[in-house]
Amino acid sequence: MKLYLLVSVYQNGNQIVKSSATSIEPPGLLSDLLKITLSINDIPNAIHIRFTWNDENDDINDSQTKNPKNALEILMSNATGIHLPSAQGLNTRNNLLYNHIIEILRTRKLGWFGGVHTTSGAKFVYRLSNLIWYIDPHRSKFTSRSCHLPKFVDDLPEYKAKSSYNQYYINSHHKKTEIQAQTLQRHVEAIENSLVQPWASDKKWEQFISEVIQLCEVSRKFIEYLDDVNKRMRIIHNSSVPIQNGIDHIKVLDIDKTLTTNENYNEIIKLMHEKEEFEPTCIDDLIPCNVIQPARYY
Repeated sequence: MKLYLLVSVYQNGNQIVKSSATSIEPPGLLSDLLKITLSINDIPNAIHIRFTWNDENDDINDSQTKNPKNALEILMSNATGIHLPSAQGLNTRNNLLYNHIIEILRTRKLGWFGGVHTTSGAKFVYRLSNLIWYIDPHRSKFTSRSCHLPKFVDDLPEYKAKSSYNQYYINSHHKKTEIQAQTLQRHVEAIENSLVQPWASDKKWEQFISEVIQLCEVSRKFIEYLDDVNKRMRIIHNSSVPIQNGIDHIKVLDIDKTLTTNENYNEIIKLMHEKEEFEPTCIDDLIPCNVIQPARYY
């Protein structure tokens, strides 16, 4: 096999030696090829070019010959190895949750083959993190309704540390948006679309997929609760009958009679004695015109 070398020499952007190709056959070395190439080119203006090549310590060639890999081996390695989606930057708490889910999968030695981790795998993790992120500020509500989240959710680092991911929702003073049944439904359906893909039926995914299904089931249970609450509220709002009346929904406070009364109430007491029992009485005329003075009656 011949070894070829193409040499061109430039100075200040100008070609001072035209390109020329030389070749050599075994047992010639690359150093011999360099000598031949330089000897046949007359470089003007006393410019000297020196090449040094150590044939005995060729680390690059040694490393390449010790572990040669062809394209087929690389493709087979990628096809048979387990891979996970790349972690996201830590600039948001949502990305932190995404990365923690990947770590849960890595701890359980789960992953995807043949590049699926960059497509269906990444989409599954993304959908799962979106659902957990949406539930995050309302976890206590889920617990109060006996909607217990699966083990892999409880194993997330922030929850093990008795913290949460959506700190902005919890700590900020903006108006809190209540959890919506329709939004929760969309997140659940997105995950269920991932669970029908071929990789989800693999034996090694069985335990984790069962926990994801449990997460979807408790979410649907909470959706039913929200729908029931909304249905009752619509009935109340559309009803012409008040939800509370003046008979069944009143509080009566018994006050012990006292022999002495504040003189501020003398006029009112006199008026009440002149009225029949349970006769409506207007006391507006007895209230002072000064807006500050009415406070003396209370």
